[in-house]
Amino acid sequence: MSALQLRFALFFLLCAILGACRARSPVLIEESHTASPTILLPTESATPTPTPTSTATASLTPTLTSTSTETPTPAQTSAPLIKAEVIANFGNIRTGPGEVYKIMGTVGPGLKLIVLGKNEDESWIEVDLGLSQSAWISADLVVLDGDLSTVPVIAAPPTTTPTPILPRITLTVVQDPKYPQRKEYRLALINFPPKERFDWQLFRPDAQIWSNYGNYNTNAAGFGWVYFQNLTPPGVYIIVVDSESGTHVEFRFSVAP
Repeated sequence: MSALQLRFALFFLLCAILGACRARSPVLIEESHTASPTILLPTESATPTPTPTSTATASLTPTLTSTSTETPTPAQTSAPLIKAEVIANFGNIRTGPGEVYKIMGTVGPGLKLIVLGKNEDESWIEVDLGLSQSAWISADLVVLDGDLSTVPVIAAPPTTTPTPILPRITLTVVQDPKYPQRKEYRLALINFPPKERFDWQLFRPDAQIWSNYGNYNTNAAGFGWVYFQNLTPPGVYIIVVDSESGTHVEFRFSVAP
């Protein structure tokens, strides 16, 4: 083989080798291009939407089986009734356990009442009056036919402040049917201190003392009388009453002509 032919053969061999290298390079470039979007360059459109998966939870209702044995409740036996018999000549029954409570009435000896309760120191007893009414009576006024320790303690009702009874004077005019011109003025003293001396003064309309008397006494109920006849001149009179203990009452009344 000549030197010229050898050169052509080497040239064609080199071209064949270069052609083979160019034919493989597109395959390598295509593989690199396919892998890069998935790993290095993700896009928003390619982000997959996660699909929620529900996990079913089984709800089991346990069945309870009672193994306890019921114990029968014994029948309750009511305590025997206790009666209180009044032994005093008369006894006050009140709205509560104490003398500060209002008197509801009185009971006589021999009366038997069913006991409903007692106070804490057993000095007062609540008794049944019938018709859904009850009252309290002092334990000193009755005798019981049973054991008071079996009677329940009843809370005392609230006490009420009694309204004070104030002394007062009332007027009554009495006319004589035979002599119409004669009139008697009766002044009644009510709720004054009992069995106590009192003095009184009567003032005329001109502020002059018409009469002045003393050494009058009220009775055991705190009641007293003062009488006047034929008061003149007509007008407004004032009577002033002062008791020995300091009770002072003024009363005005009119005298017609």
